Amino acid sequence: MGSKTKEISARYEDIMTKKSKLDLRENVDRKSYGTRGRLPPTSLVNEAHVYGREDDKEEWFLDLYNEETSYQERVGQVEYHETSQSDQAASL
Repeated sequence: MGSKTKEISARYEDIMTKKSKLDLRENVDRKSYGTRGRLPPTSLVNEAHVYGREDDKEEWFLDLYNEETSYQERVGQVEYHETSQSDQAASL
């Protein structure tokens, strides 16, 4: 039991030394610094906060809101072809 107490005390001293070296301070006045309000629960993109790639952005939004674009065209398709090891070796 005494060795466990010494181990904990040594770890505590090590943490306090690191705290001092890093110049960390306790926030005793409980002021919040740089906190923002809670973000709204939505999957919509706020276009005002999208930066760069203006041409790509416009094309993406047109594709997303185009009624004639199918789901498969939006998401894409992955095809899987099963090949044997001998077919793979022959293609090398």
